[in-house]
Amino acid sequence: MASYIDYQEALDALSKKKGMIFLLGHSDSGKTTFCRKLINLAVNQGKPIALVDSDVGQTTIGPPACIGSQIFMDPQDAGRFGQDFCKLYFVGSTSPRGNLLPMVSGTYALAKKSLQDADLVIMDTTGLVLGDYGLALKYHKINLIRPRHLVFFEKSGELDPYREIFFQHKDISIWSLNMGNTCPKKTFAQRAKHREQRFFRYFQQGTQIAVSAQDLGSFPPLSQMRKRAKKWTLLGLGDQQGHTLGLGIFLGFTKKRAIRIHTPLPNAEKIKFIIWGNLQITSRGKQL
Repeated sequence: MASYIDYQEALDALSKKKGMIFLLGHSDSGKTTFCRKLINLAVNQGKPIALVDSDVGQTTIGPPACIGSQIFMDPQDAGRFGQDFCKLYFVGSTSPRGNLLPMVSGTYALAKKSLQDADLVIMDTTGLVLGDYGLALKYHKINLIRPRHLVFFEKSGELDPYREIFFQHKDISIWSLNMGNTCPKKTFAQRAKHREQRFFRYFQQGTQIAVSAQDLGSFPPLSQMRKRAKKWTLLGLGDQQGHTLGLGIFLGFTKKRAIRIHTPLPNAEKIKFIIWGNLQITSRGKQL
């Protein structure tokens, strides 16, 4: 039987902690609202705090199909919640299904970097929590990241499987919040509109560039993608270390075998690596 803690009491107590806080709950369970409130509390206490947003479909930090992080140092930063990002990790899809490896590795990579810049890091996650796939995804994330605190957002004990898994873990404390029916549910159409608007805002200042294929690493390799690549495929654009600089949209190959890309990135010379995504997106943000 779950023992629930008062919502405000949890906010006050967690704002004084250090380390990683991992939020767990279905879609529209109140996780992102909790993030905003916790960030405001922490920065008003003078504590730097980071948010890693791994909800690739309903992202608030960075564009969809990415895991994004943002650092908040003061109340002014908190006022820009979701308007900027510090780092990105390209997953290439707006669904975690079929993308377990990049979801887990990307979450770990950004969590590790964020802990270098902030005393407290919040991990917001997708609503895929139950079923074999949901349990596997969240278990491997938690087991790799090793958060200090797990915060459950639930109605009536639906997250009990996670209590069974982690109740004996001596380094993880579990905080259970009974959210009841306080959070309105978004429809499928509303979720699709949100993604389209996020993509549109990201790409609206984009321009077309051409990058020599000889200067690019690629995954999958370009030798495999020359015949398979489809116009409008979403791309992750990386630097020489493979870190995601931003996103692009594949427009085709030139006669000289350069790659034509629509992207808002201002400096094409830094692009040294591309990852081919699983979506086709127009420059207006429409998914094909």
